[in-house]
Amino acid sequence: MATYKEVARSIQETFLKLYEKQEIHTITVKALCAELGIARTSFYNYYSDIYDYILHLFIFRVNRQFNKVCRDRKSTRLN
Repeated sequence: MATYKEVARSIQETFLKLYEKQEIHTITVKALCAELGIARTSFYNYYSDIYDYILHLFIFRVNRQFNKVCRDRKSTRLN
């Protein structure tokens, strides 16, 4: 069984792949899961709907960028 991190990474990669081809408001759970090759119930085990997923993705990416900026600032102060 895949871990949450593995599933989240697969969903993220597939979502971003779809986003390259179409506008964000046209991406559906059905299309995402079909592209990913998983049942929609698997998606719903982690997220309540596509908007919940988009919010999680946004928060994850902002947090990752924020942490990078903090690390960069900290390392420049130490040098």
